[in-house]
Amino acid sequence: MVEVKVERGKRTMDYRNSFSDEDTTINFMTSKYNKLTVLPGPKTLERVAGISDKKKQNILKNLGGIIEENRLQFWMDLPTF
Repeated sequence: MVEVKVERGKRTMDYRNSFSDEDTTINFMTSKYNKLTVLPGPKTLERVAGISDKKKQNILKNLGGIIEENRLQFWMDLPTF
């Protein structure tokens, strides 16, 4: 594929296999969603994305001495659950 076009609100996708070809339109939604007039929204997250506190402490303990300072700050600021 050399070009793919997807538009918000449409349930089809256009693509080309070469620059000289015409657009080919396909319906990429499953039949379950094609029957709906409005698509359901995404599910909201129930908790903060992150890693467990035990895993974070293990990473800091094992790699804290060899990780560059700017990368170490990322691990120190990473949220835990």
